[in-house]
Amino acid sequence: MIEKINKTDDSTWSDLEFMLSGPQTVEEVLSEATLREAERRGVEKGKMQLIEQIEEEVKSHLKRYFDSIFNLAKIAKEKVQSAFPEARILDFRTFLLPFSDDLNLFIVFDDIDFEIDIKIGFLLSEIEREFLAENNIFCEILYVRKTSNLDIASVKRDYPFCLKV
Repeated sequence: MIEKINKTDDSTWSDLEFMLSGPQTVEEVLSEATLREAERRGVEKGKMQLIEQIEEEVKSHLKRYFDSIFNLAKIAKEKVQSAFPEARILDFRTFLLPFSDDLNLFIVFDDIDFEIDIKIGFLLSEIEREFLAENNIFCEILYVRKTSNLDIASVKRDYPFCLKV
């Protein structure tokens, strides 16, 4: 089974030498094991630090996102109520996109007349532009008048989250 190695065949001898190389004493084995364990622990510690850093960034981003959507709803409510006191807001809704920088707000108004409806549309467009200029955040504000033909189920499906402002 064991073949005598011909020293003239250098490639076979170097292969065998490679297979037999490595730590030869207990101290060398312990040193190599220590280095490998230190590397493993360093990778794990680095991974944990990276996870903690990412968690902090995600929490910060989510806080900024939710603060922005509530701020947008608050601004819209104040400006609409001051400009059109007869327009009653029934609901603020949104479809949360927390890992996007875009905000969407959907406002349900009580039944208002057509002329006020048009004016509110212009006011909401102005709020979108101002919000973008002041906060550098793109937002879209849509609205609807509550009438007998409003499909509130589809509104809830498209904008599932209700905001309490």
